[in-house]
Amino acid sequence: MSDTTTTRAPRWFNQGKGFMCIPMELAQDKELSEAELRVLLVLASHAGRSDTVWPSRERLVTITGHNPSTISAATTKLQQLGWIRKEKRGATRSTQYILLPRKVHPI
Repeated sequence: MSDTTTTRAPRWFNQGKGFMCIPMELAQDKELSEAELRVLLVLASHAGRSDTVWPSRERLVTITGHNPSTISAATTKLQQLGWIRKEKRGATRSTQYILLPRKVHPI
């Protein structure tokens, strides 16, 4: 009898009750600036059962203390580095962020 269960990479973000596990790959990523790391951690703190989060830019500004242009630059860099994927949502053109289970190296 074969096991057909697929195993997903474990989620490192939002383990519940205000905690998350941070993979060593994240801690050792020297390409991440302090602002990018802070934005990624705040995005991760918004995850529930889904890997997709959609905090507003204003919320990210309030929590991180960074200005809107820094937030935009950080999320763009996080996508380029393979930590998140950004997608536009509906007619409002708001952005949703898909947290990747681990850094995915772009092709």
